[in-house]
Amino acid sequence: MVKTDEHMLKVKKQLIEQSAKVEAAEIRRKQREAKKYGKALQVSRKIEKDKRKKDELESISKWRKNQSLQKDMEKEEELLSF
Repeated sequence: MVKTDEHMLKVKKQLIEQSAKVEAAEIRRKQREAKKYGKALQVSRKIEKDKRKKDELESISKWRKNQSLQKDMEKEEELLSF
């Protein structure tokens, strides 16, 4: 069965449109995945930053407490030395 040139052009056009749709869908899928990955990376970095901040604040509070204890001990030693 022989097809006309007109019919073959129609078929070719449909194939091109279909492949363009597939490519567009693939691009959208990759963009969605990149967005999800970026979001997950952002969340993990925020968690890590918050953890570092908490550790630093704890370290500072321990240092302050230690400093105040040392001052108290020095004051006691001064009082005892008299």
